[in-house]
Amino acid sequence: MNRGSWSRAIWSGFLSLLSPGLGQVHARAWRLGYALVGLNVVGGLVFGWLTLLRPTPGLLVGLLAGTVLFLPSVYIGSAVDAILRTRRTGEFSRPPWWRSTWFVALIVVALDLGSRVVAPVHWRTFSIPSGSNSPTLVTGDKVIVRLAQDDMPKRGYMIVFSLPRSPDLYYVRRVVGVGGDHVQMRHGQLVLNGAPVARAEAGQGVVVGDTPSVRRFRETLPDGPGYFITKMIDDGPQNDTAEYVVPEGNLFTLGDNRDNSLDSRMQDRFGYVPAANVMGRVEMIVWAADRSRILGLVE
Repeated sequence: MNRGSWSRAIWSGFLSLLSPGLGQVHARAWRLGYALVGLNVVGGLVFGWLTLLRPTPGLLVGLLAGTVLFLPSVYIGSAVDAILRTRRTGEFSRPPWWRSTWFVALIVVALDLGSRVVAPVHWRTFSIPSGSNSPTLVTGDKVIVRLAQDDMPKRGYMIVFSLPRSPDLYYVRRVVGVGGDHVQMRHGQLVLNGAPVARAEAGQGVVVGDTPSVRRFRETLPDGPGYFITKMIDDGPQNDTAEYVVPEGNLFTLGDNRDNSLDSRMQDRFGYVPAANVMGRVEMIVWAADRSRILGLVE
């Protein structure tokens, strides 16, 4: 029985490692090859569509398990199958051009690019470089950011964004005011549209880089979201400010570490955040020095 050469078989396996199904096309198992190519494209579309959802621990673990367990078995299994099929086939005649490996490879590239346009991945990871948002986020945390859609970020969202004056530098802050809102700090308390925002004592804590003891509060915005903030003092220029009127299409942001945050209170250095500059919303902590915080949703 004639067998295909090892060099040709190894090439088939390599093609299937690049994209499952290509090696089968090279081995003349066209139906199986086309099926695997289609499965790979559909899998990419499903993954992209799932990232439109807000990440939850269950969804993230499921996607990671699928990536770690399913994808390697598909790629490796496809490569091994392509090698064996090529070895079992003794002689190869030149196929018509629409069944050639290179033509199918071009189709695969086009489908892959098309799937990235139709169903792009909407999650990104981001490292927290400072303690400006302690206790919610601390230095060294790695988080998932769900990329912004067309909707305006809402009050209470923790967002990643750039400023017009530093477009290559990204910040993480909490939205407390949207276009048309009146925002002010009075003796350390946030005032929104003339009404003090509710806050309740939540004990003491430690913030890295600050004094050993800080006060914790549970702050709750009028439209619902609650989150923890830290305070050291209630005096000073950033704790008693003028009233800011947020321009339409812009956001007013604060750090949860209120006495150690560069944010919209510093109009000359920071200012308002254009909604167009928002990368997305911080959704989940995926890595932290404190392992109990891993997979925690960000309020």
